[in-house]
Amino acid sequence: MDSSLIFGILFILGLAGAMAGWFLLPPVFISDITEDDEKTTGELKAGIYKGFPSIVLNLFQIVGILIMGVLLELPKIDVGTANFSIGHVIWGPICSLILIVAYLYSRKFVKLDFDWEKEE
Repeated sequence: MDSSLIFGILFILGLAGAMAGWFLLPPVFISDITEDDEKTTGELKAGIYKGFPSIVLNLFQIVGILIMGVLLELPKIDVGTANFSIGHVIWGPICSLILIVAYLYSRKFVKLDFDWEKEE
């Protein structure tokens, strides 16, 4: 019981950290991008920048749940008293690959240090 409790606490702390980043960081990026767009085009389109990611998020959630359902329907493995799907083993590397691609895309295409910020 002690080891399960420790692993549970570590798991919840990891989830809490991920959720904190998910809710705290995007407003910073969105405000910078919105301000740069307003200075470039002269139009304030903050609503589009705030609402559009929700649509994309919903689509990715649909695809993620579909993939997870397919993976969990793969054959089961018996390890001692535990019984789990091969999909549980496959899902980790898939998520890691998605995160690596997202990181590389962000490093290459997301620019938050705009030229007009250096002038002020």
